[in-house]
Amino acid sequence: MDGGIAASILLFLSIGLYQFTQDVEPNAQVTGIIAMQNSYQTAVGESNTINLPDDSILVLNTNSFVQVKYTANERIIELQRGEINIEVAHDKSRPLSVLAGARLSER
Repeated sequence: MDGGIAASILLFLSIGLYQFTQDVEPNAQVTGIIAMQNSYQTAVGESNTINLPDDSILVLNTNSFVQVKYTANERIIELQRGEINIEVAHDKSRPLSVLAGARLSER
């Protein structure tokens, strides 16, 4: 790629990023943005231990499926199927909620 073209593309991207950041209010509080989302599952007869980014430890029993979502304000683990055990890393600014069916448990 020609150096001039590369420089033009870089300049264009920089201007676009600058304009995007200027549209956000300086003191606006961002909520509800998903910072991390993953799904984990095990097959019949299998179990799995997952070290989550917040240092919580999630153990999935056989034939289990969970979705894990982290935002700036909360951590949500939604059990879709099976059985889990969680060793919670405490974070008062971001409580951990577990959804299992229609039941909610907060830690």
